[in-house]
Amino acid sequence: MTAGSMQGDSAEGLPFVGRAGVFEELLEVLRTVRKGKVGAVVITGPSGSGKTAVLELFLEHCRTVARGVRVLSAMGDEWEAQFPLAGYSQLMLTSPLRSAKDYDGGPALPAGPVPALTAAQVVNYASTLSTHLEALQAHGSVVVAIDDVHKLDVESLRILTFVMRRLYGKRVLFLLTLNPDDALRVPSGVLDFLTGHQVASIPLDPLTPHQVQDLARRMLGLDLSATAAHGLVQHTRGIAQPIVELLRELPAETWQTWFPSLPPTSRVRARVRSVLAASSPGLVAVAEAASVLGRATSLAEVSRVSGMEAIMEALDEGHRAGLLGLRVDQARSARRFL
Repeated sequence: MTAGSMQGDSAEGLPFVGRAGVFEELLEVLRTVRKGKVGAVVITGPSGSGKTAVLELFLEHCRTVARGVRVLSAMGDEWEAQFPLAGYSQLMLTSPLRSAKDYDGGPALPAGPVPALTAAQVVNYASTLSTHLEALQAHGSVVVAIDDVHKLDVESLRILTFVMRRLYGKRVLFLLTLNPDDALRVPSGVLDFLTGHQVASIPLDPLTPHQVQDLARRMLGLDLSATAAHGLVQHTRGIAQPIVELLRELPAETWQTWFPSLPPTSRVRARVRSVLAASSPGLVAVAEAASVLGRATSLAEVSRVSGMEAIMEALDEGHRAGLLGLRVDQARSARRFL
């Protein structure tokens, strides 16, 4: 998409179905920031709901349409989260794993995991970032964007929130994306701040059957019936990414007939294979039983089919891997497979 596809400061012509309202909210926040008020926004939603797509569209607008806006961006990553300052280094365009002595001075540390930073080092890095932002905003507005903030290293998270709590009267917008399902990865104090009243939250709602019909028509020229669209929403919980993947992967005639069920996407199948290949035999047995029994399966049923008397350890392992979930209600305990 080119800059010309977004005219002015409005969401008119937005290519993402069901997200025009979110984009308009971000534009309004940016207008306020440009008047000299710090803004902080967290876009929330499950994996595949379109958080990254909305963020990238807004950043493209900031870079190519909005005038006088500087963008600093970083992306959280599960593997890089083990390295202190991995996220900070993306924002500052410096090498990761550097000493905080004398505000980022000192030799580079070894290219591997290092001990956690001291409190004094965190404050030093925060001071450097704050000074950098204040200097940039003197020449125009600044957007600090963090995609998948829940996958950022702890040190960068603490530096970021330290600065966010103390920056006032500046033309700076902090824009983050967060998956609530992975919020347990974030330190409690940081999570309390990011979900508190100081930070605006914009949730991405599931797509409706009508929006799925619109999406299929726009992207692939498919004319989905209301029944097919409802089936897609029910299968995917209205999450945009698997909806798009299924529309692209399955033959067009799939959507012209009644279907009792839908398969997982190729991406989901590949991810499950990868996770199971590195899993314990207990988790493999429990996951196989859960996938056969369906979504609303009790723990007793999973235990019986898997042949595992004690399954909580396997469930914990599956939850950490993002493979299994557990939902408890007054009537029964049920687990969710992916």
